[in-house]
Amino acid sequence: MPPTGQDELTLPGFTALPRPFWLRAFEMPAGHHVSAHAHPWGQLMYAAAGVLEACTEQRACVIPPRCAVWLPVGVAHSAHARTGVTFRSLYLEPGIATQLGECRVLAISPLLDGLIRRAAEFPRDYPDHGPEDRLLYVLLDELLRAPESGLSLPLPRDPRLRRITDELQRQPGQRLGIDDWADRVGASRRTLARLFREETGLSFREWREQARLLAALPRLEQGDSVTRVAGELGYDSTSAFIELFQRRLGMTPGAMARRLRGSTAD
Repeated sequence: MPPTGQDELTLPGFTALPRPFWLRAFEMPAGHHVSAHAHPWGQLMYAAAGVLEACTEQRACVIPPRCAVWLPVGVAHSAHARTGVTFRSLYLEPGIATQLGECRVLAISPLLDGLIRRAAEFPRDYPDHGPEDRLLYVLLDELLRAPESGLSLPLPRDPRLRRITDELQRQPGQRLGIDDWADRVGASRRTLARLFREETGLSFREWREQARLLAALPRLEQGDSVTRVAGELGYDSTSAFIELFQRRLGMTPGAMARRLRGSTAD
């Protein structure tokens, strides 16, 4: 299913998948935005190169290479490419999609990466019950084994919390504490702390740390220095940023930047 040019940027017009698996593959230009929409099938969004941002009503996700976001049937989502993205989107019919469960960001193994890249080369009219079909079911088996990457943010429903989390996503480097926010949104500190735990599973501080880590990825991919990223995101020192980044994401910001900028297309 090779890229077919600019037409691929348009969402497919069919109301049901022509076959159990359907893969779209194309280059998404920097700045391209897809408004919120939903499908009557499941969708795996994968950035073979570049950093893709996706958002649902309940979760904000950042998708660097070797990660993918899984979207169950009917989940409304938007997407944004801050820089150019080599985009791979695998659609799965509802009966298959239910096997993959809830929305989450998955870590993509080298084997899965290879399977997705190979599937992107299939012609759209490949024969049923042939090697292409067999490979796609192997791909599904590997997706079922894929662990979560942790590169997402749970979003709250409470409007007071949503005001806070929206602002932290727009300006992740701002330093307002929970007491400052309590004054701004008209709630007690205790109420905000309780609601953060109940609605996101994280404390205010943990949520802000996660937001900052996710905000670092597009900046690193664009070539910003680790020191600059640390400063823009509100860290007191570059070493504190590096330590937290490595502890949470398993590599240093410098190693992540090299991985992001060294990713190539097919």
